[in-house]
Amino acid sequence: MSEARLSDKAIVIHPDDNVAVAKATIGKGTLLSSNGTRVLVTQTVQPGHKIALRGIASGENVLRYGEVIGLASCPIPQGGTVHNHNMVPDTKGRQKPTGIDPKPVRFRPASEVPSFQGYQREWGGVGTRNYVVVLSTVICSSHPSQLIARHFEQRFQDDPHFDGVIPITHQEGCGGEKGEDIAQLMRVYNGIMYHPNVAAVLVVGLGCEESNVECVQGCHSSLPLQLQTHTRGRVRYLTIQGAGGTTPTVEQGIQIVEELVERARKCRRTSVSAKHLLLGLQCGGSDAYSGISANPALGRASDLIVSCGGTTVLPETPEIYGAEHLLMRGAASSQAAEGLWRILERYKAYAAALGGELDENPSPGNIAGGISNIVEKSLGAIRKAGSTPLQGVFNYAERINDPAL
Repeated sequence: MSEARLSDKAIVIHPDDNVAVAKATIGKGTLLSSNGTRVLVTQTVQPGHKIALRGIASGENVLRYGEVIGLASCPIPQGGTVHNHNMVPDTKGRQKPTGIDPKPVRFRPASEVPSFQGYQREWGGVGTRNYVVVLSTVICSSHPSQLIARHFEQRFQDDPHFDGVIPITHQEGCGGEKGEDIAQLMRVYNGIMYHPNVAAVLVVGLGCEESNVECVQGCHSSLPLQLQTHTRGRVRYLTIQGAGGTTPTVEQGIQIVEELVERARKCRRTSVSAKHLLLGLQCGGSDAYSGISANPALGRASDLIVSCGGTTVLPETPEIYGAEHLLMRGAASSQAAEGLWRILERYKAYAAALGGELDENPSPGNIAGGISNIVEKSLGAIRKAGSTPLQGVFNYAERINDPAL
């Protein structure tokens, strides 16, 4: 029988937890010791998987992060593994929180806010990159858009003022795009066209699609005058049918992008306050360690940016489900808390309409790596938000105009 310190073999995240997460494979028969307590491992535990620190009765809460991640479906002995074979989601435990208790943000004095070298855009915002984008309005123009951008690959690797030409393509926009579908697509297009990392845009359409270039141009009339004004010159349009086919579209597109690149290469970085930073806290692929390592580090970065007057965004609705009570309880206002609950209920209904459940979210790879259910995944995912109060909830692709989380 081998003996080792518990902290050498596994991670206990919160003092209330009754499970620990294996750092590496722990062999059957290993004796783990911690503060006078000994845990005999009764079966081999794979990396990222959970081990019971004490006996857990059937129906008892299983705790990780100091929160309930499920209920024991049968008695779990001390030293045994804890996963979907002996734990079920606590579906009845999800209740709408009442009341909020936000922690006040400690904003830095202006003199202590750091600066960075960014691109100040006339239409608003500060970019950290300087791109020209070839934007496809529809799946049908995706291939020419990619060919146009590919022409410029490797050309600007040594240019200190320009980061390159990138295609942005998708599989939407043809027929059947009505109501909120087309409105959301237009919001996405506008978000790309006025993103501060984008110096100029070539919009490439087919010519007969629902989200055609005329539709994109028409949407500009509803935008603030400041944005409409700065569309001129930096946003160009091209259609496959208007150009006479794929080959002439690519040829004309390359010529247009050459002009846009010259425009973009004249942009220069200047020193600007960190209050202009906007950080999207997107998942890079969850595993059992994400909520212990990378996500808390991002949470710290999020807190620092907001304390400087900047903005961070937690965009993954399905990976908030099951942990929303923590964000709601710490929200800056009851309106923000209600907004989060409302959007999650809408997403839950959307999944149900298609015969699914948000509880089905963890992928086979997540499960093989030790994540048992969406609650456990979400409790790790929201750690990217740090400890800053949730200030507001925005719909998909809405322009964020409120510096905060």
